[in-house]
Amino acid sequence: LLYGGIIMYCPYCEQGKIVKAIVKSSGELIFICEECDTVWASHEKISSHTGLFFSLYADVHNLEPLWSELEVLQ
Repeated sequence: LLYGGIIMYCPYCEQGKIVKAIVKSSGELIFICEECDTVWASHEKISSHTGLFFSLYADVHNLEPLWSELEVLQ
């Protein structure tokens, strides 16, 4: 995720880049870490105090915890 021209890295794993994605089934905009799969809703502040694992997000939203459920935006 480019924030002010700067690539944003995950505050949890500190390795993965944060990318913007659309959940294909709902059209919901989310942010997800490429490395550890932590997810943030588009309205959430991205920090180590927010977000949840993609597997939990997928379970709550009746999705398979697979990246094929998402369309990554550039």
